[in-house]
Amino acid sequence: MKKLLIMSLALMAMTSCTQQKSNEKAALASDSEVVADTMVTIKMEELTDLELIKSLPTADRDKKILEFCNLSTITNDVEYIVLGSKNDKGEEEYIRYVLQVIVGKEYIFVNTTDRVLQYQRDGKFIRKIGKSGQGPKEYSFVENIDIDETAGRIYIKSGVKLVVYSFDGEHVKDISFHEVPLFAMLNDTLFAANYDNYYGDAPYRLILQNEKKDTIKAFPNFVKFKSLNPGHLTTVFPNTNQSFYRYNGDVYYRETYNDTVFRISPNNELIPTYFLDWGKSAMTTEKRPEYLVDPDRIGEECLNLNRTKILETEHYLFMPYFSYNTGLGGRSTMTGFHVYNKQKQTLHAISPRYDMEHRYFPKLLRGTGFVIIGYQNNIDGGLPFFPEGVSTDGYIFNYMLAANFKDVIDAMGYYEEDVIAEKQQKLKELVKSLDEYSDNMVITMVKPK
Repeated sequence: MKKLLIMSLALMAMTSCTQQKSNEKAALASDSEVVADTMVTIKMEELTDLELIKSLPTADRDKKILEFCNLSTITNDVEYIVLGSKNDKGEEEYIRYVLQVIVGKEYIFVNTTDRVLQYQRDGKFIRKIGKSGQGPKEYSFVENIDIDETAGRIYIKSGVKLVVYSFDGEHVKDISFHEVPLFAMLNDTLFAANYDNYYGDAPYRLILQNEKKDTIKAFPNFVKFKSLNPGHLTTVFPNTNQSFYRYNGDVYYRETYNDTVFRISPNNELIPTYFLDWGKSAMTTEKRPEYLVDPDRIGEECLNLNRTKILETEHYLFMPYFSYNTGLGGRSTMTGFHVYNKQKQTLHAISPRYDMEHRYFPKLLRGTGFVIIGYQNNIDGGLPFFPEGVSTDGYIFNYMLAANFKDVIDAMGYYEEDVIAEKQQKLKELVKSLDEYSDNMVITMVKPK
């Protein structure tokens, strides 16, 4: 089960794929509620000078990195949830691949691409949601899931329909859907669907649709282009970038290459909330991979091209990205992170390129196939931590198959400096108790300060 896991909290400001300024202005002007003084501008370009930290003396550089890379800078504790495989009825389900995890206040839902599994918040397995198939009340490939905790419902996107179940596992209804992979429920009968502009001719970037398949509102796509190789699609990034996220009960939307994050208001308007200002580092439409198509040209012209998703908590924006070319040896995908402190209005960045020289970043486990990068875990000495999701009650989390979690810690050992001995002992006992055959996954939970 060992495989190459590149887990990174490399908070590096890399060049953004953004729409041309004229297109972006047109898009903003078209949205009826644009209130300039409500939008927070984050100066991303200020972090693009990697040489500044890299040029520091070794001791100063290490101190500079560690003063915002220790996990204790954002939290006081780490919790672990182990997902089991057998429920009270004796039913068993095993996880070998995970596309999506939603951590709610009472339940955890895991999308394995062909099943949706439900767990209690403490990790006890409850049930597989629904039935696999092509007929009514059934689903096959699971592209995306969403939940409504108030209504107690889970929405499963499969092809051109949403299959809706209650938290008790009962089928509620099927909803006819457009052929788009990413969506977010605005209420029980209205949802937002994102359109990727792969071929440069998409009429809309976002539509709001009800369960009768009526379009309530459509937001035009202002970025038009003709690919250098029409009809051919180059897949550059893994489909883990989410166009939507939730915070404080609201749904937020960010188009793939647009650096403006919008809140979808109760009256179905897009309210610009954050602007990721890349300045002169912003990329033009002509450098989009869908426009260039040829992998060699993408590798040459899209250096540090990235797609960023947003995770928001009370005090932070966590911004993971997927880069096409990381400068680490040709075309490769590397996970990285930006972290914006909303109170202090500061943005932290760590570059894998200079962290490679540091004794802690990353942890290279020779012979195991694992590379671990992230917040140095000086709480209990466990794995470096990077945020992958936010629970509905404000915890940030990441996850790993239980067997991999155990293998990596056994291979790398425990971080021993400035950790809390009692917490480290508790983690050691947890790792020792893990069963790679009966335990499915370990979710690491962190409550931000």
